[in-house]
Amino acid sequence: MKLESQKFNSQSQKRENQSPKPPTCKDSEAPQTIQTYSDFIQTLSEDERTRFINFCEAQTIHFNPPLVKLQTWLGSIDKVTGLPNYVELYEKFQRSPQEVQIRKQQQQQAQTQRWESDARLSAWLWEWSWFRNYGLTSEWIHLAATETEQQERREFASWAEIHGIGRPETQREEMPPSLIDAMTLTPEQQKQVETLTKRKQQLKSVISYQ
Repeated sequence: MKLESQKFNSQSQKRENQSPKPPTCKDSEAPQTIQTYSDFIQTLSEDERTRFINFCEAQTIHFNPPLVKLQTWLGSIDKVTGLPNYVELYEKFQRSPQEVQIRKQQQQQAQTQRWESDARLSAWLWEWSWFRNYGLTSEWIHLAATETEQQERREFASWAEIHGIGRPETQREEMPPSLIDAMTLTPEQQKQVETLTKRKQQLKSVISYQ
């Protein structure tokens, strides 16, 4: 164990003191172009950049001897992989539970922003709630006349499920205020609900007859 530790520390020190080198010809043939560290770090948002630097500091804090300058080491080339050190660490960073959860939340927020700006939001909220409550989610999706709108309805249904829209156990206070406002009935939508209620009764009659 002692020999392995000394070997790792020696490699870490060499990596730190090594000047960044461009990728070899073999590396340049890879499908993904490897950026220099200075170019790569600028592609991240300010928040992600901060999280990544903090992650790197935590991953390298036990190096012996300690790194003199983290960012210099991140940009230097690993002799084993032939890639800048930041590449492997960024892959580990993206797989970390905290980062996976952050990306999931960001995707959900992006979906919410998308549907809040969609002119069909209010109508679809009521339609989905009604069909979802009676177990007719597939029927609601297939109300669409085109495959494109069916796919949009699937995406809407997935997003609505995340917020518990249409589930009886979901409390209104658990929903985003913007969605509660969108579900405020207008006279036209009240008529739509009445139409859907009649449709429910017709469906129940058909099911009972079968």
